[in-house]
Amino acid sequence: MRTMELRRVPYGTTFTAFGDQFVALDYIGGGVLAIRKETWKNAAFDSNGVNDLRSASIGQALEDYLNTLKDGDAKISDILNMTIDLKATDGTREYGFHETKIGLLTLEQYGKYQHIIPDVEECWWLATPWRTPGEKCGNSTNAWFVVSDGNASFSYCSYTGYYLRPALILSPSLLTSIEDEAEQNGGKTEAETYAEYCAYVKDWAGYAEEGGQDQGTSPLTYEEWKEENAG
Repeated sequence: MRTMELRRVPYGTTFTAFGDQFVALDYIGGGVLAIRKETWKNAAFDSNGVNDLRSASIGQALEDYLNTLKDGDAKISDILNMTIDLKATDGTREYGFHETKIGLLTLEQYGKYQHIIPDVEECWWLATPWRTPGEKCGNSTNAWFVVSDGNASFSYCSYTGYYLRPALILSPSLLTSIEDEAEQNGGKTEAETYAEYCAYVKDWAGYAEEGGQDQGTSPLTYEEWKEENAG
């Protein structure tokens, strides 16, 4: 284990802070967006079946988790405010934005970072509503979630079989602990491995433009590529 400022932790790397493990995703809002490496506990999105995160009962569960971080020596200055875009799947913005210290990833964010978010055994909620209750929108009882295999779907908000996986923005100057991934992965960090994958995709696309790929084929996924190049 080694200690470093969070601003220096490569995206996709697991780090330890406040006695818990997180994955660094991006630098936004003046800090580092991170998600808990594992789910925390199961909870309905909202006990009354409403998909508005601003008032949903899952907010209390998130607040409970925030209190556990404070018990783990987290300072209020370590956790920055985050703004969650509650745009529905159909693009309506009836719910606007949610300002909070701790929240959930949106469907759009999950799509952006899914290649560096570890899969977990449980299904976990996202912040994005399926639709909102406006005049032509209908069905405001569903929200998006991530399945254990990494795919996304939507479900009734009152269902209690899914879990919450807290997301938060942390101070870039926060001191964190990380494992020496270079020793564990044959001298390469996850960030370096992913950079090699991006180079592979770029080369594949260039070869396809020259007519060197069969029509209808696609490059390997990140996980497929890693498995093929293991060792």
